Amino acid sequence: MTTSTSSNPTHGRTGHSTRRRKRFPSISGIHLLIIAAGVLALITNLALLRGGETPLTRMAVSRADLPPGRNLQADDIELVPMDVPEPVASGLISENELAEYRGWVVTTRTASGSLLSKADLRAPLTTSGFRAMS
Repeated sequence: MTTSTSSNPTHGRTGHSTRRRKRFPSISGIHLLIIAAGVLALITNLALLRGGETPLTRMAVSRADLPPGRNLQADDIELVPMDVPEPVASGLISENELAEYRGWVVTTRTASGSLLSKADLRAPLTTSGFRAMS
């Protein structure tokens, strides 16, 4: 009996190469660095945007239509929390200023649900509740 040896280099194998291929051959270290920098930038932006939230200010809003000449009473006003920029908020009546403007006279027609502006009110001419006659 003669035994022959095979010169086939895949002798004892299933015919497949045993060399492993890289899973992501086109991604290098620089690619991973760029991805990490992008994720870091996204997280930083979200943190800054969320951290910059301003607390809501309760502003005076009319509950019903207010005609000109009406003295502003407590039941005419509803306080609504909202985010109002500072330049705009300075011309509106906030919760802290509400007591100061009670009893003031409405100078323009104010629709229900409208923000009450300081420019739409004036101080009463008399303090007794009676209107001054000329």
